[in-house]
Amino acid sequence: MEISFLSGTFIFAMVFFAGFVDCVAGGGGMITIPTYLGAGVPPNLVLGTNKMVASVGTLTAVMRLVRSVKVYWRNILLGIFFAFLDHFWGRN
Repeated sequence: MEISFLSGTFIFAMVFFAGFVDCVAGGGGMITIPTYLGAGVPPNLVLGTNKMVASVGTLTAVMRLVRSVKVYWRNILLGIFFAFLDHFWGRN
């Protein structure tokens, strides 16, 4: 798959804009997914790329949060425990 310079520039601009929208209000994937599909990227690659971008963004935000405020790890671990418990309980 080959993308022209103009398409690459358009994708870069739209992904930058989507990152800003995602940071402010969420939903940046609603901009990036149509952009990638419109540029001719295969759907399976589009979804994987979008998931990777969202995961890295979330990880970055969590790392910044942990460094800037006091995190109550006991509460977080308790929440994770109950989330897993609920997951297995609801698997009937």
